[in-house]
Amino acid sequence: MWGRLIRVEIERLAPVIAHLQARGALVSVDTFRPEVQTYALLRGVAFLNDIHGFPHATMYPALAASSCRLIAMHSLHGPNHITRADIPVPDVMLHPAISRPFGTDARQGDAPVREVVA
Repeated sequence: MWGRLIRVEIERLAPVIAHLQARGALVSVDTFRPEVQTYALLRGVAFLNDIHGFPHATMYPALAASSCRLIAMHSLHGPNHITRADIPVPDVMLHPAISRPFGTDARQGDAPVREVVA
């Protein structure tokens, strides 16, 4: 079953990644599946977003060797429980390597972060 889901995800991504990159776009892929992350890295995507926070240690060498920027998310309560938490902007910290490409700096209060879903 998982193999089929992975194949479908890659089949859907392939033409979109190719189309956007052919036009010079920086491509971001959101996936928690290591196989799809590997596929995206091999295609040279600019960003990878993993809602589970990149928990697969087998991916670490490939992630470290790539120039791809990573967006690591996590859930305090697990995948089946979502709680919305209003957090003041000064309390949200963005790592400079993540915030700089978007032209924002959380310390200056101009980051577009207003709430965090935990």
